[in-house]
Amino acid sequence: MSGPATNSSCQKISSRSSYVSHLAFENVRGLFRIESTKVAVKYREKLKKIIAILIILIMMIGMGPALAGCKRNGENALLLVTTTSVYDSGLLNYLLPKFTKDTGIEVKPIAVGTGEAIKMAQRGDADIIIVHAPEKEKEMIKKGYALNRKSFMYNYFLIVGPKNDPAKIKGSQSVKEALRKIKNKKQLFVSRADNSGTHTRELKLWKIAGTSPEKQNYVKTGQGMGQTLHVANNKDGYTLTDMATFQSLKPRLDYLKVLVTNKEEMKNVYSVVELNPKKIDFDKDKAEKFSGWLLSRKTLQLIKSFGEKKYGQSLFNLTK
Repeated sequence: MSGPATNSSCQKISSRSSYVSHLAFENVRGLFRIESTKVAVKYREKLKKIIAILIILIMMIGMGPALAGCKRNGENALLLVTTTSVYDSGLLNYLLPKFTKDTGIEVKPIAVGTGEAIKMAQRGDADIIIVHAPEKEKEMIKKGYALNRKSFMYNYFLIVGPKNDPAKIKGSQSVKEALRKIKNKKQLFVSRADNSGTHTRELKLWKIAGTSPEKQNYVKTGQGMGQTLHVANNKDGYTLTDMATFQSLKPRLDYLKVLVTNKEEMKNVYSVVELNPKKIDFDKDKAEKFSGWLLSRKTLQLIKSFGEKKYGQSLFNLTK
């Protein structure tokens, strides 16, 4: 897609921008739900007013650049839809300015769960996606919406929980054993419940364990990884998280610690998915440039070293 922006492309950009504003609204609203558990009722009305102002500002910021892009003869940013863990870890903030410097292409990232990322791509609301649910990615290719999936990095999912570990899952020989202990000890488990890659893996692990959590001890946030970790932290619950997000938020999670990790069934592989131009309307040229840049030796080395200085360890490993 190149050349002057048509009315239809401007409408599409406007639609995309509205969707960005909607996602921002949902995230702020989710944050309010989480924070309100810690704030006295008398302060909530003030919080609501502050959040209302934030939402208006978000909508203005989201709509302005997109519509301005139409006036710049279609020179619009690459729309990258990515799983929240890649965003929350800080990796995108580290990489994207370097991509823009190398190519001159601006990037507008949107962080959602993998399930939503795939839906957005299939609707034509993404140019390229980074996700971490192999089964869903393969299904997308099978249906003709994507040409391929290129795995490039991985880390591990973790089960984190209260530092006093009331379910006594630390030292468990398997994830199966750990989840059964959480259920049998009637401990709280906090789930993203958002059809994300992390939620998909959580459901798979419960299935492997041959059990399921009891309703009264199972909290569904419907939010991203960062918000879900804060809920678990506030409620003394257990949860499944990716390593990168937990490490990046650890200073703010006073009551959680890593209890189960590095099990083969908890390996967390990320892929960049290239879309099918015969099925979806997207910016193929920019998408190909981004994919090529992301998978280049130079960028992979940046990913490999990301987190070493700040956290004393890399947050992602390379698949090759």
